[in-house]
Order: sequence, then structure tokens, then C-alpha cells
Amino acid sequence: MRTNLSKTLTVRGFARFSPPVLISYTLIAGLYLLWICLAIGFRSDHALFFGGISILFFASAYTRKMVLAFGFIL
Repeated sequence: MRTNLSKTLTVRGFARFSPPVLISYTLIAGLYLLWICLAIGFRSDHALFFGGISILFFASAYTRKMVLAFGFIL
């Protein structure tokens, strides 16, 4: 028996590791880490936060949308 998934959870053509995504993520993540190091100093909680955001960004299309939606908080 098949279960129907919500349309928000099934996204066709989700490019998880495409070159444009990797380049833009690397650039933005590098600038964010540089800003953290220069502005307030890098601490262990920053590493945990950065790792969690990275995992969520590449996990699925739904979690990527959540990361992008709450990106203004950073």
C-alpha cells in the first residue's frame, strides 16, 4: 500500500550537490565564518550551529527551504 506524501515534501528536480548550489553555499558559508571569527570570535557553539545548518541545508528540499526562510536571523 502506497502512502501519499504532501506536495511540500516531494520536490521534483531537487539538486542536492549541483555545482551552483555548492559554489554559492561555500561562498556564503565562508563569509559567515569569516564574519564570526573577526567580529566575536569562534566558539564551540558556533561550530555546532554551523554544522546543524549545513546538515539541514543539504538534507532535503523541505529543510533547505526552512534554512533559507530563517536565514535573515543569521
